[in-house]
Amino acid sequence: MSALAVSSAYELHDCAPSAQQALLLRAAIATGPVAREAWQQWLERGDLEHMDAASFRLLPMVYRNLCRGSDVVPCGARLKVVYRHSWFRNQALFLQARQFLGELERAGIEPMLLKGGAMSLRHYRDDGVRYMVDIDVLVPRASFAAAVAAVAGAGWSPARIDRKRLLRLQEVAFQHGWGFRRNGSEVDLHAQLTRFVPMDEASLYEGAQNVDWRGTPVRLPSDTLLLYHACVHGARWSEAKLAWIPDALTLLGDEGSGIDWDVVLDLARRTRMLCQLRHTLGYLVAEWEAAVPERVMAALQREPTSWVERREYAVMAKEHRRTPSVLLQRWYLRACRYRALASPLAAPLKPTLAGLVPYAYFYFLSGGAGQQ
Repeated sequence: MSALAVSSAYELHDCAPSAQQALLLRAAIATGPVAREAWQQWLERGDLEHMDAASFRLLPMVYRNLCRGSDVVPCGARLKVVYRHSWFRNQALFLQARQFLGELERAGIEPMLLKGGAMSLRHYRDDGVRYMVDIDVLVPRASFAAAVAAVAGAGWSPARIDRKRLLRLQEVAFQHGWGFRRNGSEVDLHAQLTRFVPMDEASLYEGAQNVDWRGTPVRLPSDTLLLYHACVHGARWSEAKLAWIPDALTLLGDEGSGIDWDVVLDLARRTRMLCQLRHTLGYLVAEWEAAVPERVMAALQREPTSWVERREYAVMAKEHRRTPSVLLQRWYLRACRYRALASPLAAPLKPTLAGLVPYAYFYFLSGGAGQQ
């Protein structure tokens, strides 16, 4: 059975692009006539003056992609304005981020770029193409308090929370990080890769590469970790989230990328993110013919998952409706994740009520951010 056949049962729920967004993705990612035809179809049905946030953030990528194959791009002047806006915005963000990284370096902390920042630096190599609203930076968990003190001393303030509560949140061992703001820019400081899913630090830093970012030393994750992170992040609903798709496809299609599929499977198994990887990679194979080995898709289908894991994926991949039933489900599923912190890695998530009290403490301490 081919990887395409194995992936045909994927279900992204509300994370799936709409038909109109799918056209824009083709205009941003496909090559030659396929991209131009998708853009023309989008223009016939869409409106550049009224776009959802996720679609708008793809426009710089659309502009660069269409300019590769033609000197004349329909609505090219307007696309160029959006691209330039993204480029100038990112310049300001990158400057602030390098200063943020410099403060960490002076404190003896080795940071690592995540997500869009790492993708822009290693793969896109164009400061305007990947629209970003913040930069994500990972530090070792044991260094988080020192990192907070270092950046706070340089004028960076945690968003929507005071430093004391933030450090208490980290002691709960459930919050992955927090946003810090200065001069209109935001940097998310992470102590772990993603919310509610602790990982051993050896996995996070394995294969990381030290690079010089315009005079600032920083580490970049392995492409394997970038792909895992893109898929896990893409499996959680957000109305402004489509960038994971071109990120993942770039990683899968770039000849310089070296995806270690055994590590991807091991990470999915140990973090109990099998459902997330099964459906996101399934989508990429089914809709984009992504180069995912057949054995990987087959392994993801075979790997057993618990009811809690399947339900967690289904709830988190759907639009966040703040009804009592949905909130109760999220509370219960997050409590199961919290309880699993005491279990060995790779142990299936089990139904439990034991995590409700500590998770309730975490939820109220974070001001409700833990429910996302």
